[in-house]
Amino acid sequence: MSTLISTNINVANLKSSGGTTAMTIDSGGRVLQPTKPVFHATSTSSGFTHNQTLVFNTAHLNVGSGYNTSTGKFTAPITGVYFFYHHNIGTSTSTVLRVKVYYNDSIFDTYKQIATRQDTSTGNDYAEGIINFVVSLNANDTIHLFLVADNGSSGIYNDNSGGQGFNYFGGYLIGWQVH
Repeated sequence: MSTLISTNINVANLKSSGGTTAMTIDSGGRVLQPTKPVFHATSTSSGFTHNQTLVFNTAHLNVGSGYNTSTGKFTAPITGVYFFYHHNIGTSTSTVLRVKVYYNDSIFDTYKQIATRQDTSTGNDYAEGIINFVVSLNANDTIHLFLVADNGSSGIYNDNSGGQGFNYFGGYLIGWQVH
């Protein structure tokens, strides 16, 4: 149960019965949601290989602890509608790279597979892949990314020296939804 508590005439706080502030609305109408799930992760590894889950081992932001830097999986802490994004740079020449979205450990086919397709067969070894999508998740549903290279090569560049952060994965709760 939540309770609206007015701390003064210009600021209102929404708190759980346990006392955690879920939302603050200040006198300017700005809304702060300090516990709203959000994450942004990069990788410090030497690259990603064919036929594996992409594990971004450095979470720069992980409110709600939904992203696991050991497994590469995001687990929805609450039911709701989420927005996810991913960017990578392919390095293998003469292949097609695909980063596929997996939902609860199966290929995500709700929208006929959400994936990047980077064709480096022409010798362009720095093809970029971008994924953005919105999905409704139940609490404890998972999302992760998986790399496939047609020729079985490694495929994704990963040099985060100097903080470039070429490859990243992130997401956040847009809003709550009752199923």
